[in-house]
Parts: sequence; C-alpha cells; structure tokens
Amino acid sequence: MYLFATQDGTPHSTSGFNSAWKRLKNRVGLSDIHFHDIRAKALTDAKRIAGSDYAQVLGNHASLETTEIYIKTREVNTVRPLF
Repeated sequence: MYLFATQDGTPHSTSGFNSAWKRLKNRVGLSDIHFHDIRAKALTDAKRIAGSDYAQVLGNHASLETTEIYIKTREVNTVRPLF
C-alpha cells in the first residue's frame, strides 16, 4: 500500500507525483506552496497540541533546534474577537 498512489494502486513516479502536485496547486490557486510545507504544518500543529518534545519525535529530529526551524515561522496565535 502506498500513501500516494495512482488510480490502479501503483506508486506514482517522481514526474507523475510532480505533475499531480502542480495540477492541485493550480486548481486551488496557490502557486507559492511546496509539498514540504505540509510537514511544517503538521509539526506546528503537533507542538501547539502536545508540546515541542512531541513535535520533535514526530519530525524524527535529533535536536529540538531542527524542529524549531520548521515551526518558528509558521506559528500563529489565535485570538478571540472583542465583539
């Protein structure tokens, strides 16, 4: 079983995956997005929900500093509107 497979269940080739990713970006109107951004988002969410140590383990990073590279520029504080 493959995470990213063709319709018949076989794995995508590199060029096939890149073509599918490009079509998806065009369909949703996001040109400045990279597949690796999904990993950064997952680590950012993991840190927010379960802490830095969990995000580090999830990212399989030897050091917390490496994990912080992924999440430091993507953290957003959510606030409640005043009214």
